[in-house]
Amino acid sequence: MGRVAVLREHVFCTMSISDWNLNPREVKVVRGVLGEDERLLLVVRPQAELDLGNYGLKFAAVGLAGLILLAMIVTNLESNPQAPWLVLLALPFVLLVGWMLSEPWRARRCKRRTLYLLTDCRAVVLQGRLLGYRRFSYPLHAGMIEAVAVKGDGSGNIVFEERNTWTLRHEHIVDDLQQIGFMDIAAVKGVQRQVEAAVAQCGSGHR
Repeated sequence: MGRVAVLREHVFCTMSISDWNLNPREVKVVRGVLGEDERLLLVVRPQAELDLGNYGLKFAAVGLAGLILLAMIVTNLESNPQAPWLVLLALPFVLLVGWMLSEPWRARRCKRRTLYLLTDCRAVVLQGRLLGYRRFSYPLHAGMIEAVAVKGDGSGNIVFEERNTWTLRHEHIVDDLQQIGFMDIAAVKGVQRQVEAAVAQCGSGHR
């Protein structure tokens, strides 16, 4: 598997990128992120469950509005077949409805594309997008972890940064606090210990 470096109670294995069960696209992305002498210590993925808990009412309201609009279009076309412009008029609304209703599935797809990397000199967050990634990089140093949240099942978040951002929530644009880090990961305490061990190793000058 590779050379093993023992650090306190933690063991880091010098593994190749191909050992982390990445698909060819992810391998290419990770290779593009790592520096020439940078060692990859850990790859973590967020949990990507489909969350429909907050969307039931929205589904019902938007779906009902879409059905009413569709019924109106069909009724008008039957009474006036020479009015195809109704279809063009309704098309933007139909696309908007489809975009809104697909939000949970789009969020899950982005999570499935997200990768969290721990190397011998930094933590890297690769937030999956529908196209490409958004990258955040945090050099290893004492105090780099701003917060750790643990759920009852042991999953949780390791937060490296908090920043203000504008978010669309309940049809209103609000000033929101965005947390960036290793989010929604399983066994968060174990990952936290590995991050802290990598920080200690980096601080001691042994890479």
